[in-house]
Amino acid sequence: MKKNRLSVIDYIKDAFLNERKKDVQSKFLLAPYHEGNHWVLIVLDLVLGLAYVFDSATPPPPGTQKLEGFNCIQMAYRIYWTNLENDKRKIKSQKLRFIQMKCAQQVDAVDSGYYVMKYMHDVVTVYNEYKDNLSEGYVQREMPYSDEELEETREQWAKYFKDNYLMDAGE
Repeated sequence: MKKNRLSVIDYIKDAFLNERKKDVQSKFLLAPYHEGNHWVLIVLDLVLGLAYVFDSATPPPPGTQKLEGFNCIQMAYRIYWTNLENDKRKIKSQKLRFIQMKCAQQVDAVDSGYYVMKYMHDVVTVYNEYKDNLSEGYVQREMPYSDEELEETREQWAKYFKDNYLMDAGE
């Protein structure tokens, strides 16, 4: 990311601006973020100017520096905000407010990707119609996911990938 910082900011800004152009806007934009062999999910609410951070390793693993990604998202949001017409600005701040969510915490150093996939699934299936601040409605938990919950996430992902991206062996 450090080498292509401007490209990353431009890509995120375009995603924000394209969301604004849609007839029906999504409540949340999901931004899985990987740095230092660790995955984090950032759920963006462009209307309220909030960024919910789902991190399965709090505090972050040693050597992980998430500030670079957060800074890119913040810069892209400022550009997005300045491109809004005055009547569409529901908030007055050009800065996203980052909220650390209390979420399931991993017990090992390798499952962060599956945790992010589980967080994404929960946000999309349970909270996609939520109109208020997600941190007030999200059922918070710090207990790790069980092996069964992680296996279900792996199976859902594998089925989705197989059904949508792998050719049928019979074709």
